[in-house]
Amino acid sequence: PMINRRVTITGKVQGVSFRKATFEMAVRLGVFGYVKNVDQDKVFVEAEGNADAVFKLIDFCHHGPENAEVEHRMNSATILVTGACGQIGSELVMALRARGDNVIATDLKVPSGELLESGEFQRLDVLNKNSLAALVSKYKVNQIYHLAALLSATGEQNPELAWRVNMKGLRNILDCSVELGTKAGGGTTDYAVEIFFEALKHKKYNCFLSENTVLPMMYMPDAIRGTIELMDAPDSNLSIRSAYNFSAFSFSPQDLAKCITAEIPDFLIQYTPDFRQAIADSWPASIDDSFAQKDWAWKPAFTLEEMTKDMLSNIVLRDEI
Repeated sequence: PMINRRVTITGKVQGVSFRKATFEMAVRLGVFGYVKNVDQDKVFVEAEGNADAVFKLIDFCHHGPENAEVEHRMNSATILVTGACGQIGSELVMALRARGDNVIATDLKVPSGELLESGEFQRLDVLNKNSLAALVSKYKVNQIYHLAALLSATGEQNPELAWRVNMKGLRNILDCSVELGTKAGGGTTDYAVEIFFEALKHKKYNCFLSENTVLPMMYMPDAIRGTIELMDAPDSNLSIRSAYNFSAFSFSPQDLAKCITAEIPDFLIQYTPDFRQAIADSWPASIDDSFAQKDWAWKPAFTLEEMTKDMLSNIVLRDEI
């Protein structure tokens, strides 16, 4: 599996070519982040990506074209693992600790041996929301691997307990994240929303997918209308009793950028693919909605160009954007 690492690099340099070369190398390696000049002779790099790529970037900076005085600091995560004594959890905790992360292992039972000796352990019942929140707050946790659950055999014997542990435990993890202000993880298609806000506010956008990555998309008004139309369709027209696909259009980041440029001529986009690129590459480029078209006359109202104009005209820029 791909292991991501984060690094902060600072260096004293002469001129701006080091900054430019570092940025170009980061893009070439697929490392996500930014490079900026702190003052006239200092450069600051904040980068995240595949471990091998990050270490290559560090090596490049240390042996850069200008022999800059460079220092780097790996930014390890503080990770909470629930169900740490289980088959997966026990292996995961050791793997995370081996790469330098600060791991808080938790479980109802206390482990022995290497798992206990290699780092912090706290007893935790995931059904106790207050205890969970206290641990996350105390250790300033920024990642959670939630593995606490009852397996199938035990769950069949005690379905009520299985429901509480497996569902209520997950709910407590999610509620705790919301209450402590944890930023939600990004989705593979999030760029298609972010790009409009960045275009209006900064007239530029750094996309985490490559320019030619085509994915199926739909504008929200069409999605809502299509859902209602399906529910209102005569029962006799519906040939499928499981689920319908319905789609609108497929486009790439480059396609969307061209539509935005038609409305905002000085808009600029650059492409810095990160781990989400591999996910997007595994997805289909289009969705077959022929049954929806045939059974209940589905047809999207918005084209890509129409959606772009509507988004740009209706977005209200808020202070937090």
